[in-house]
Amino acid sequence: MIFENIIGPARPVSWLLRFWPVLLASFVGSLGATWLCKQIAIKFGIVDKPDDMVKTHKEPIAYLGGVGMLIGLVVGVLAGIGCLGDEEIFSPILKWLFGILAGGMLACFVGLADDIFNIKPAKKFLGQAMAAVILLLVGITPSLRYITDPLGLPMPDGFEIVLEVFIVIFFVLGATNSLNLLDGLDGLCAGVTAIITIAMLILSIHLMTWGYSEVGDPVRI
Repeated sequence: MIFENIIGPARPVSWLLRFWPVLLASFVGSLGATWLCKQIAIKFGIVDKPDDMVKTHKEPIAYLGGVGMLIGLVVGVLAGIGCLGDEEIFSPILKWLFGILAGGMLACFVGLADDIFNIKPAKKFLGQAMAAVILLLVGITPSLRYITDPLGLPMPDGFEIVLEVFIVIFFVLGATNSLNLLDGLDGLCAGVTAIITIAMLILSIHLMTWGYSEVGDPVRI
């Protein structure tokens, strides 16, 4: 039974306090990088100009905010690697983290290219799909057997792999493009993203302190 892998509290919540530098580094890094990117965008005219259709803001708004957030993510990940130290789960997590960073960088610059050069949708989707493929290459896939085995619905290995690939690509494309649809109202995208981030933080804390014996499950990242 799959439930045999479930364990009790893996670590006390106090164990998470060792990661406070990640929170601090991410916040300071994002804040500083976003300010710097804003200055660069304004200086070189990389701005979103208002129009009479969707862009209802009164003054041009600087692009490159995503680049600032990406820099904050990179700084936070590096701080997290430092906090892990010589943990036994360090090696697999390092591979996943670098995969997430590589995919995130590609997705970020595809979005930036779309903002500046207004690239064709097909090229944008291709770039986003390539970001999803990077996640697949480092082994970040959903474990469908946690759903199918308890329900008595075994799947052929080949079909399961194809379905996992489809889910990852669909998730990445859906997440990135759904956020693109939320830019019609100032602050809406940022607010929704903040709510999602808090929910993921709560889930990560739960999985890290009470979860499965398969330490280092990508979901915990």
